[in-house]
Amino acid sequence: MRRPGPAQEEVRLVRREWAKVRRFRVIRQHLWSSASVPGTPEPEGAALRAVGRAFRSLRDEVQPVAAATLGTVLLAGVLAACSVGRATPVGPTNVIVHTVPMPPPVVGGACIDSTRSMPRPVVVGAIDALAEMVQNWVPAPADRTRGSNPVPGLELEVRKVLGGSSLAAAGELARVSIPGVPGVISKPAVSDDGYVEKVRAWRDQVRAADAATSRARAEAKEGAAAIRGADWSSGRSEIAGCPEALALTTTGPRRVWVLVSDLRQNEPPQVGLGDLTDARILIVQVCVEAQGCLDQQHQWSRALSDRGAARVAYARPEQLHSALSSWFRGQGS
Repeated sequence: MRRPGPAQEEVRLVRREWAKVRRFRVIRQHLWSSASVPGTPEPEGAALRAVGRAFRSLRDEVQPVAAATLGTVLLAGVLAACSVGRATPVGPTNVIVHTVPMPPPVVGGACIDSTRSMPRPVVVGAIDALAEMVQNWVPAPADRTRGSNPVPGLELEVRKVLGGSSLAAAGELARVSIPGVPGVISKPAVSDDGYVEKVRAWRDQVRAADAATSRARAEAKEGAAAIRGADWSSGRSEIAGCPEALALTTTGPRRVWVLVSDLRQNEPPQVGLGDLTDARILIVQVCVEAQGCLDQQHQWSRALSDRGAARVAYARPEQLHSALSSWFRGQGS
């Protein structure tokens, strides 16, 4: 049997490829018609029209064999795109991506009575507890696959009790400013509707939270060091002026303060200038006589409440570490 010559082989190849072209035209025409039927998803119609334009360009500008081959590839691609489109439409979708609300910063103040009447271990313990709370205000980064809660910022003024008047500028030892950390939604499951948009939002939230955590922990470390390294030496006790100074220098609808003292005021109280409205004050009281302690509590509670304090609570020095954290994080509730 004679083998076909080069010319015959070329004719056979061209005929076979043009047969593909005719089949492609028939199938394309069928799909084009279905794209115009009401109810056909718009992404499919757009895809089919794009294929039509591409094929016409190939037919006019490229050799027939190449046009037919590439047309077949385009047909396979659009069929796949349309079949996928019916399950998961391509294009804009109304996917709702949730965010975690960011709470307002905690506005706080701390007064520590480090005068001679205060037991030295209590003073040292109070300074350490306050510095520890500040340093641990923002937890270390963790796995956020299940999401994470936001951490509010902390604005904290730290003062000490002075003799004469605790309103004096020398009483201010540190100002701590820790930025908040945004929360993160849980990582979506692959089977969730709008998975692509949701996982992209989750990754963006994780990056933002990790960056904010790094900044906040650096500020917290500096704040804790400032508290520990401050000059806490003091002489006599003008105690009432210390929360008075906080009233003058802190602002916010929900101020949270702590006062560590034996409440033994031995100088005229410097009060009447600041506004204690909505302030929540935890007094860590150092006392050895039960009845004397109760009398002091009644006196201080009445005086602070009369000037607008929303709440006055008390704790013992041995409760200081746990009391501080729960008081500030719970915003004095």
